[in-house]
Amino acid sequence: MPLFGTRVYGTSVFGTRVSLAAAADDLQRLSWTLRRKPLESFLAPQAAVPLEAAGGALVCHDGSLVSLLALDGSRSMMGTEEIERFVDVAALRLNTAFVHPGHALHVTFERAPDEAHTLAAGHARAASRQAGRLGLDLDDLLAERTRRLTSLIAAETLVLACWTRPSVLPRDRLERDRRGLRRKLRDWLPAAGEAQCSHLALEGLWARHEALLDALSAVLAETGIVGRRLTEDEALRLMRRMVNGTSSTAADWRPVTVANDAPARLTEPPEAGALPPPLAPQLLVREPERTGGGVRIGERFYGALDMSLGPRHSRPFAELMAGLAAAGLPCRFSLLIEGGGLHRLDAAVSRVASSFLAFSSSDSLLARNALRDLAAMGGDAHAIVRLRLGLLTWTGAEESEAMLAARLGRLQQVAEGWGEAVFTPLTGDPLESVAASVPGFCCGATAEPALAPLTEALRLFPVGRPAPLSPLSTGAGAAHLFRSADGKPLPLAADEGGDYGFELIYGLPGQGKSVLMNALGLAFCLQGGQARLPLAAVIDIGPSSSGLVSLVREALPPERRHEAGWFPLRMTSEHAINPCDTQLGCRSPLPAERAFLTNLLGLMVTPAGDAGVPDGMRELLGPTFSGAYAMRSDKVAGAEPNAYTEGRDEDVDAAIAEAGLLLPSEPLWWEVVDLLFGVGAIEAAARAQRYAVPTLTDLLAAVREPAVQGLVGDARYGSGGETATQAFIRIVTALSGDWPVMFAPTAFDVGGARLAAIDLAEVAPQGSAEADRQAAAFYLLARHALTRHWWIGEDALGAIPEPYRAWHAARLHDIRESPKRLCYDEFHRTAGAPAVRAQVERDVREARKLRVRLVLASQRLEDFGGGALAELANRYWILGAGGKAREEETLAELFSLSETLSYAVRYRLTGPGRDGAPALLIAAGQGGRFEQLLINTPGPVELWALTTSPPDAGGGG
Repeated sequence: MPLFGTRVYGTSVFGTRVSLAAAADDLQRLSWTLRRKPLESFLAPQAAVPLEAAGGALVCHDGSLVSLLALDGSRSMMGTEEIERFVDVAALRLNTAFVHPGHALHVTFERAPDEAHTLAAGHARAASRQAGRLGLDLDDLLAERTRRLTSLIAAETLVLACWTRPSVLPRDRLERDRRGLRRKLRDWLPAAGEAQCSHLALEGLWARHEALLDALSAVLAETGIVGRRLTEDEALRLMRRMVNGTSSTAADWRPVTVANDAPARLTEPPEAGALPPPLAPQLLVREPERTGGGVRIGERFYGALDMSLGPRHSRPFAELMAGLAAAGLPCRFSLLIEGGGLHRLDAAVSRVASSFLAFSSSDSLLARNALRDLAAMGGDAHAIVRLRLGLLTWTGAEESEAMLAARLGRLQQVAEGWGEAVFTPLTGDPLESVAASVPGFCCGATAEPALAPLTEALRLFPVGRPAPLSPLSTGAGAAHLFRSADGKPLPLAADEGGDYGFELIYGLPGQGKSVLMNALGLAFCLQGGQARLPLAAVIDIGPSSSGLVSLVREALPPERRHEAGWFPLRMTSEHAINPCDTQLGCRSPLPAERAFLTNLLGLMVTPAGDAGVPDGMRELLGPTFSGAYAMRSDKVAGAEPNAYTEGRDEDVDAAIAEAGLLLPSEPLWWEVVDLLFGVGAIEAAARAQRYAVPTLTDLLAAVREPAVQGLVGDARYGSGGETATQAFIRIVTALSGDWPVMFAPTAFDVGGARLAAIDLAEVAPQGSAEADRQAAAFYLLARHALTRHWWIGEDALGAIPEPYRAWHAARLHDIRESPKRLCYDEFHRTAGAPAVRAQVERDVREARKLRVRLVLASQRLEDFGGGALAELANRYWILGAGGKAREEETLAELFSLSETLSYAVRYRLTGPGRDGAPALLIAAGQGGRFEQLLINTPGPVELWALTTSPPDAGGGG
């Protein structure tokens, strides 16, 4: 059945009215002029009270109750299938309540492009405040971001007002409650309007009102729509803002109500001053000015349209929204549905049959048939509701009537293109239209009432707006501001709770992956609540991360620019990184370090292209590196610790001289470490330890030790007859020449960098299985160099030598309290390396308790398919399938995409464009699954900074 078509009510009711009652319209317009009333006269709420369960309620003059629900939108993109599910669930839950009169729902949606600058600037101020705490000068970048976003976003408000009116009660209960209310108010001292009276609500309404709110909450939960009940203070604050304008109401404004402290007032009569003042003077703080067909209130000049004929075809609200966004129109959409339509329909059928409509042949027949069809459809199984729909638009208060008329005309064109609805600007009193559009202000409208099935009315609800994953904060916890395609701000906080600790990013080249990663990295740096830069590490092949590093580095004061560094790793002695390094003072690795060494050595001894460590080798690895540490320890009898050599490290020698240390006649490096630590020369002690610990070369001696040989015996390697020991010596010896930076004491140092990126382009070749193995090994080595201190938990303190334990405890506490982010870019380059997957999987499992967020970015879907990584991840970014049907099908299967999401992947993930780069975000958290299309829109300078690769991007040579 078509929505509001001929058989329902549209053409019949409204069409007949137009053709037969044109003269009545003129009389009605005259009556509108004569009955115009002040804004205060439309205000229904008289008092505000909290509800026991949640939220608050406003008590109205006639005893009605109204509560407001703020709707953020849907967690998932909503297409036809999702809208129909909402309609089915809502109709099932609400049908009983709306079969009879008494309940009403008023949904208001406002799109305000004129508030975009305020919104974007508020977000930028929050980011700027946090940047200031960190010592970053990003004002120019944030100002430009504000200018860029202002033309692309619009502030949105979506609110549902839930009304419960006295007519919901049976006649006998209504009379009984009214008598009880009169007795209760018999001794009420103030006259009506002189103070708030929370006792006006009829006793029988409370339970029914709570039941309606519970039903609506269940609908929202079942259909994935994010919403919450507003407290009475929040409801009145929102009403005040929507009546008078945003600038009229501070974010922390609170009304004076019975639930708040009410200061005594000097009033006449005096007893009224002991009670909270009326709501009207608190809410209405701008004087309306009627001008022609519009009304000026605050900074806006409003004009109104009313729907006089409903859409012939059921079209989603998203189509109306797209038209409004394309036209750049501000708009307030107001839809009121009231239960018990059939209770009015019986009388309507009688009137149509016997009134003047009976004298018209064709129009009368259409009207009678439409009403009878509704009557036949109705009943307890199918609620019929009264529906009224209006639209507002506005210009600035200083603009002319001609400007408003032009905007109204454009709005009418857009609205009438929405399913062939008919709208009229002849609304009567525009002030009443404004009042009726404010949720909770009154339960009425200037639009002609229409009758429709509840299911058809629900299809008009604007519930398909995308919900943000994070609240739009202008406080310390500033988020990165994405947007929807039609301009809704969609903030995403980098510190969005522990449920979002592992992210996977999939994107083919040219789809904006690097810019997105850098934008998220910058948002992570600017997350609220920190007085220092968080710890962030990036492992990359290529210079894409240098843009972010350079941006942060240049924003820091000169004396702190060492805190951000980009380091290209080269196969030279100056870039040596010893995988066998331990925590300061430790003669052997801690459990996390042992796991890393096992993975790295397993990868090294696995032939290129093989899937796992060969038999015989796995058993050899642990005993071998344990033997190497024992061999170089000064705490093990018969060991061969490394002897200190003066001149090996000038910084160490200088620290010894400065401290006036007296070394033994044949000092060991471990003795130098202990002495320097004892005098507080921490940095020099750490440098000295580089020469005390074993290197991978020492494994060649350790593997020959009888203790190791006794464990592995004659285990064979492969099918060539070679023993595992012989193969180990051969492989490690060969790699010492191929990968020399792994076999020398550490020389590479990121210094005090808290934001550090290592570029592996020069040490990670490609084109063969051996090249892939090398790339994977250097991913692990870079992870060790950047983050090896992150993975040490407090439970490891017992394994640290006692003299060092207190120092480590303080340092680990500082690291633990700092947010940390480790990003692996170009992760597809580790394909076929189970050791890397095993290390990342271990890191993921440890990440939450250690406050580490991991990000993997890949061009291969296989990196996300199956296995623990895909299961552990709780944020997925999909940047597109490159127009490849097979990729699209794989994505749909891998992520269980709905038809709506699959369509978005195919047609809307088109790569970066003039207005930004789209990405599909799928996130899992405590609130359920979140699926939205986000557009990242950096300003030109920010875009340049996040994609440029300057050679001096940070500290590394």
